[in-house]
Amino acid sequence: MLTASKRALQLSSSFIRTYATRHPRPRPGTSERPPAKHKDPLTSSASAHITELEEDGLTFIHRPPPSAPSPASLTTAPSSPLLQPAAPSPEGTALPPLLRKEKPQPQWTPVSPENIEKMKELRASDPVKYSTNKLAEMFGCSRMFITLATRISTKQLTALRRTQATEHEEHRARWSDRHKLVKAVRVRQRQHW
Repeated sequence: MLTASKRALQLSSSFIRTYATRHPRPRPGTSERPPAKHKDPLTSSASAHITELEEDGLTFIHRPPPSAPSPASLTTAPSSPLLQPAAPSPEGTALPPLLRKEKPQPQWTPVSPENIEKMKELRASDPVKYSTNKLAEMFGCSRMFITLATRISTKQLTALRRTQATEHEEHRARWSDRHKLVKAVRVRQRQHW
């Protein structure tokens, strides 16, 4: 029968690591990388003024801030752009300036009822020649307004869509095999979303 001390010794020996650690410590006498020595940024600065008091064992280090003006800089005309006063903002706005210029929005003019009737006649006569883009340029209004104001018949719409589909098919026939593959993959990806 085992005594308590022998049993404790057996248990403790079963917890002893018998394999090498991932990063073993270097053995004494072997080459080891010396610890990194970083220079003190206060003492290594070229603009630092160091004053040592030997009696008290104190060292005073003064380093001016990097944004300090140069000796040639004046209060009225500072050399650093950081020290120049901010440009005054327009009155009534506390917002920062825009990053890019705003695009000018087209000025739509109101369309008279006579012009709307003329649009309908032109669109109904030849929807291919008088497309929404062409009518929008002619009458100075948006394409959406043309679409809403000048509805064409269902027969004309299906004929227009058929001609567009044939044009698209002709265009697709000129695609390379690689381009066809990329388009098919995109269609497949959209189906799985």
